[in-house]
Amino acid sequence: MPFTLCWTCATRDDSSQSILQLHARWPRLSGGRTDMWRAWIGFNFSHSLGVLLFGALAVWAGFRIKTLPVGVMPALTLIGCVYLVLALLYWFRSPAIGVAIGTGCFAVAWILSLA
Repeated sequence: MPFTLCWTCATRDDSSQSILQLHARWPRLSGGRTDMWRAWIGFNFSHSLGVLLFGALAVWAGFRIKTLPVGVMPALTLIGCVYLVLALLYWFRSPAIGVAIGTGCFAVAWILSLA
């Protein structure tokens, strides 16, 4: 998310004329209220926030492992599986490996919590 914000701000200065020209040519969406540039930035921010909230939930669950509601570990495992599928389909190898390790840890913690 910080990279998206910094890159967005950096491309708004005069030294990036090609980006600004491309921005001016992108098609308008939703009756002219937004364009592809704003939709792209909004997409990146919203999905970055989703990942950060997922991480915050995981850290919170780690601190309260003894008193967690029953559905938290299955939910974390399911969300991790969704991110794993996304990582395998659309991301690079390193994020996919990290997501696989994290999802595996959630699954193991869930299984151990059942015992």
